[in-house]
Parts: sequence; structure tokens; C-alpha cells
Amino acid sequence: MQLQVEGRLPAGGLIVSNHLSYLDILAFSAALPCVFISKAEVESWPIFGRYTRWSGSVFVRRHDRTDAARANLSVGEVLQNAVPVVLFPEGTTTDGKRVLRFHSTMLQPAIDVGAPITPAAIQYEIDDGEVAREVCWWGDMTLLPHAWNLLGKKAIRARIVFGEPMLASGDRKELSAALHEEVARLFGQFATVPG
Repeated sequence: MQLQVEGRLPAGGLIVSNHLSYLDILAFSAALPCVFISKAEVESWPIFGRYTRWSGSVFVRRHDRTDAARANLSVGEVLQNAVPVVLFPEGTTTDGKRVLRFHSTMLQPAIDVGAPITPAAIQYEIDDGEVAREVCWWGDMTLLPHAWNLLGKKAIRARIVFGEPMLASGDRKELSAALHEEVARLFGQFATVPG
């Protein structure tokens, strides 16, 4: 995988990005040292589950309100230690056609500690196939056959663009809407800039 990074790398705070594939974790990890907020199911995945545990990820049981409170405390502690934390607030991976609505719950720790939030967008390119079906992992795709096919690709080019950081404050739903707008804007640049 080849990685191209644009914009200033954040030294800390929350990074909010669109989410296309399990490769996003590898791409962001290659770009900068960081911790991820991840759904609890990922912890049991072959290979990727182990990697996310090793990286210090905070796992969240998404439909358990008491677990969200525990995860918010954990994320707040990491943010106070000046370690960048990556959040994919769409809550799922997509085919890369658009940026889905953001869930705002996990923005609360950044608001609580007054951390900066950096919007980011990620995109992939391949020469031999279709990104939406062979790099993006979404819907009811099965992980191992998808990963096996992906390993057969000659090259995968990942691009991450970082926007300007903003201070986390105010109402998390309003903040979520502002971040969604900025991530969608950054993601839209991929269609207009040759890569």
C-alpha cells in the first residue's frame, strides 16, 4: 500500500474521518501514531482485532448506553495524554460514494476536555479493479474473502487529507454537523484533484 498524506498532521486531539475499509486503520496508523475508537465487534476479528487491541484502541458496545459512558471516560483520558484519537463517526464502513450522517456520542469526550478536533478524509485508488467493491468493505461483504482478494492487488494507493483543527466546544450535535460538512468537503476534493 502506498500512502499520500496532505495537510498538517495533528499532534493530539480527536481526528474525525469518513470510513471506507478495515485498511483505514492501517493507513492512519502509517500516517501518525494514534489510537482508535472502534466498535466492540472488531476486537474478535482475525488479525485486525489483534492489531487494534495492540494499538490501544478503545472498544465501544454501540447500543449500550452505559458502555458509551465508560468509553467516553477512556477516550477523555487518552486525549488528555496528547495522543491523537481517530473516530469514524459514520459508525460503519461505506462504498465511498458519499459521507454518511455522523453519530455525535463519541464527540463528547473531546468537548469535555476541550481538545482540538481535526477533520480528515480518506480515499483509495487501484489500477486493477473497482475500489467500491474491492477496497471498500461494506454491507454484507465477508471479511476473509474480501481481504484475500485485496492481497492480490498489485498496488493500493491511499490518500488522507487533514483539514484545519477546530476546538471542541458547545453542543455535540451542532459540532457533529459542522464536522460532517468539513469531512464531506475534504472528501469531495478527491473527485476534483487528480491522483
